[in-house]
Amino acid sequence: MLSSTESPQDQIQAFRSFHISPQLQQMYEYPPLKDQVKANMLCGNAAHIHTIDLDVFASERRRDAMGQKKELNAQSPNLSFRTYGPSFSRKGVAGERKW
Repeated sequence: MLSSTESPQDQIQAFRSFHISPQLQQMYEYPPLKDQVKANMLCGNAAHIHTIDLDVFASERRRDAMGQKKELNAQSPNLSFRTYGPSFSRKGVAGERKW
C-alpha cells in the first residue's frame, strides 16, 4: 500500500509484467491476462468514460519535450527501469531517528 508521498510507478511496472501461468489458467479456468486488458485497466476505461481519444493524446505527447526524451530512451539498447520522481526514505522521518 502506498502512502500519499510515494509514486505508484513500481506497482504499475509490476502489473504490466504480471502474467497468469498456463497451469493456473487451466487449474482455475482463469482467462489469460492480455496486454490490451491491462492497458484498459490502467487507462483505457477511464479514457473511454471521459471521451479521451488515446491515439490523439499519444501523438500530442510524442511532440512535447518529455515525450521526445522518452522516445529516445525507448530506442536505447540499455533500457533502465529507474523510477523517476520523488523518492522518500523512512530514515529521514524525525520520529524514527534515535537522537
